[in-house]
Amino acid sequence: MSEVKNLYTLDEFCMRNSTTRRRLDRLWALGIGPKKTYVNARVVISAKDEQAWLDALDQPTGRVAKVRAQTEAMLAAKAAQGVVASLKARGVKA
Repeated sequence: MSEVKNLYTLDEFCMRNSTTRRRLDRLWALGIGPKKTYVNARVVISAKDEQAWLDALDQPTGRVAKVRAQTEAMLAAKAAQGVVASLKARGVKA
């Protein structure tokens, strides 16, 4: 029988969620990372908090929705700039 862990170190969390510590730090800086728990001065993430964070990403509200919308708008603007630059490079007037 396999035992399910209730707490994950940051490295374990990152591996489970295909992310890096740097990206995790950025998410916390934006206020959209998973809840941290401190155990003996060590930062861990509970399985419950991991699931709550994943659910928030699937159905964003509040801060997560705002950051996602800003990111999508920025990516769309960069894509549009790339298309215009590509057309100009080909001599097409946009």
